[in-house]
Amino acid sequence: MEVVDARYLLPKDGQGSSSAYMVADFDGQRKRTATKYKDLNPVWNEPLEFVVSDPDNMDYEEPSIEVKPGKPFTHKPGDYPESLSLISLLIQYSL
Repeated sequence: MEVVDARYLLPKDGQGSSSAYMVADFDGQRKRTATKYKDLNPVWNEPLEFVVSDPDNMDYEEPSIEVKPGKPFTHKPGDYPESLSLISLLIQYSL
């Protein structure tokens, strides 16, 4: 999966901006992007690779993707704050 960008994020830092990263859950795995600081329209162009445990059931697997606010080092590992935005996706699988 490649995370390309996000647009029109809500400001969450109290200064009219937001630092954001994306968290993707798929097939029991969680991956995240780098944090883009003070950017309401961040661009990642970052691949996230997942191991597919059962290729025969790919039609039933759906990724969950959220844009999260803040600097990840301010949170405990595995503790993700509320989302900045909901994501709609067009998914293309390649094996």
